[in-house]
Amino acid sequence: MSTMTDINMITNYSAEDIERIINSFYSPTSQLTIEQRQQLNAILENLQYSKLAWDFSWKLLDINKSASVQFFGAVALCNKISKHLSELDDNQIQQLFQQLIQRLIFYISIHSKQIITKLTVALDHLILHMIPDKWNNGIITIVNLFTQSQNEFLLQHPEKGHLIVLNILTILPEEFSRINVSKSQRSLIRLELEKEFPNVLNYLQFIISTYNQTDILSKIFSCLSKWLEFGISILQIEILFEYLFNSLNNENLFEDVCDCLTVLFTSPDALKYPSTFSRLFPYILQFEIILDQCLTAGNKEKAECITKLLTQFGENLAQLIVQMSTTPNSQMLAHNFCRLVMKCTEIKGQYPIDETCSIIALEFWNTLEEEVTSINEKINQEARLEFFRPYFEYLIEVLILKGQLPANENIFTNEDKETFRCYRSAIIETMICMHNALDKRAMKVLLNRLLISIEQSQAWQMQESIVQLTGAVSECISPDENQDLPHIFSLLPKLKFSNSLIMNTTLIVLGKYSSWLGNHPDILQHCVHLCINALSNPELIQSASVALKELIKENRMYMSKYLNDIFPIMKNVLENVHVQEDDRIRCLSIIGYILSGHPSKIVIDHLNIILVPEVNKLFDYLSKTNNNQENICTTLNFISVLLVAIGYYGDQNDGEENEQKYQTAQNPSNISEVLCCILRDLDPILQMIVKQYTDDFQVTEKICEILTRIVTILREASSLVLNIFVQLLQNMGPTILHDGFLSL
Repeated sequence: MSTMTDINMITNYSAEDIERIINSFYSPTSQLTIEQRQQLNAILENLQYSKLAWDFSWKLLDINKSASVQFFGAVALCNKISKHLSELDDNQIQQLFQQLIQRLIFYISIHSKQIITKLTVALDHLILHMIPDKWNNGIITIVNLFTQSQNEFLLQHPEKGHLIVLNILTILPEEFSRINVSKSQRSLIRLELEKEFPNVLNYLQFIISTYNQTDILSKIFSCLSKWLEFGISILQIEILFEYLFNSLNNENLFEDVCDCLTVLFTSPDALKYPSTFSRLFPYILQFEIILDQCLTAGNKEKAECITKLLTQFGENLAQLIVQMSTTPNSQMLAHNFCRLVMKCTEIKGQYPIDETCSIIALEFWNTLEEEVTSINEKINQEARLEFFRPYFEYLIEVLILKGQLPANENIFTNEDKETFRCYRSAIIETMICMHNALDKRAMKVLLNRLLISIEQSQAWQMQESIVQLTGAVSECISPDENQDLPHIFSLLPKLKFSNSLIMNTTLIVLGKYSSWLGNHPDILQHCVHLCINALSNPELIQSASVALKELIKENRMYMSKYLNDIFPIMKNVLENVHVQEDDRIRCLSIIGYILSGHPSKIVIDHLNIILVPEVNKLFDYLSKTNNNQENICTTLNFISVLLVAIGYYGDQNDGEENEQKYQTAQNPSNISEVLCCILRDLDPILQMIVKQYTDDFQVTEKICEILTRIVTILREASSLVLNIFVQLLQNMGPTILHDGFLSL
């Protein structure tokens, strides 16, 4: 195609050429190559900003041409006005203005929505460039142009003229942020728009009093939203508050009103006008009527919208709500608002199947807690906390109820399961906030609920939810907490462990409290038995091993007495071919940690039980002709993890208090003696592997990893096995220069 030869020669294109290019580019049956499409796209991009666009855009805006051609004409015209209006003189601008008005009326008469929008944007940019220097009282002029026009179509359909005006007034403040003018000019335009807003408001009031068509009234709310986002003060629209809130009862306007209220409620200037926003509370509290209607009718979507509005209002004005709590005249409003948000939080039904409101309401409570606890003066903080404490304490009970796993998990799709998992995470976040506000009172609520659930033999789901929330605040608990937490842990054996899920949650919580349990050995022993018993259940291996690992890491010397209970089970787990690799690694760490608290002979004897089968595997792999590189690396990693766990405490400087607290009559193992002995036993098989895989990067890397970890733990004692290190490294291929080799 000749038009593709020189993109820069855009002055040679006629309107007919451009039309052909557009139709070719957008044709669904086009056979263009990728390169050809890129060329055409570049041509069209250049044409939009060329001087030709002032002429061809009007020719393309022809009803007899394709929709793509007409739309391109509108886009080109819009771009030229927004970027290159300086190319026209005042007379040409006036002519352009008149042409836009006429074409806009024409397209609204044929309901061409996309082109109407583009032409409206173009007209708004033209208006913004003309005020204030070239055009005073622009808003009134625009209103009169379309509402007092003698155009035949508008005379027959006056409401269409109002739709054009409403569209112009809605897009005008939005396009202000996109105009390409100097900083000083922008300031002048802003001042002019602010000065013109009373005219906008008067026009909106006229529309409200004159029309009742939904398509016209809905535009009022989007128009208000855009002017509020532009920065118009809330004080200027206070006259419309009653109409705005009453319109929520109009089903056809509900969504548009909600969008407008969202802008109002999330205004960054809300706290500048506390008295104005205080006057909104009676309107806000009327939301309860709509909420009740939604719940009765089962309208989840509408209930969710109301909850969002309440939450947005509460979050943005949390400081005002807290201030109201100490003012006698406004305390009842604060009470009623919190009660209404609580109603959304404890809404009945299974999330997310029956309801989707409660997760939204949690955001308000988190913000409120932060506002209450951020007050510096302790006296003021206590006074305000006293006001909100009943809500916070009751909220914990609501979190327990709402966080329960479903009685029948089959009601959930995979998407529902993920949504509910996120919901429980949000509940945990709120629980942490409540503990931050209530401190020990939060644990008291959990304890009371746990006692009731056990006494009344409530479902395991209830108990699981309480246990999960107990775990949520583990990082907030003081090591010497001795009030309610011991009682909670003493009740754990009485739970309904009729489902693996509650057992799984309990084990996870035990791991989280491993450090605290170290200060309560009487409770710790019961927890250890829970973990040990759970290891025999394949569904619980992961959580049980995680919990046990944490308990042993934090309380090594105390836990060392359970070696004979734990070791046989760990051995069985390691021999089970169906156990996941991560679980095997974790069980190895457990063995290493618990052995490190025993004398060297016991450690070596138990290690031989574990390592001999692994060494035999290596001999077997080496005897086969096929490539067993992956199996060898897996087994070497197995050995590496075990040795690191054995030497973990030899490489740590902390935990001395626990070490002394539970020091037994037997001395813990001499780490250096154990590791040197094990390395000597492993030396023959390691030498064989290095010899057979001398140039294999992955295998030798695993060997170096073992040696590096041993050196890190042994430090100066490495000299005892230096000859083994040197011989292994010498036998590696000369091309092997990975990090492990170089560090050794």
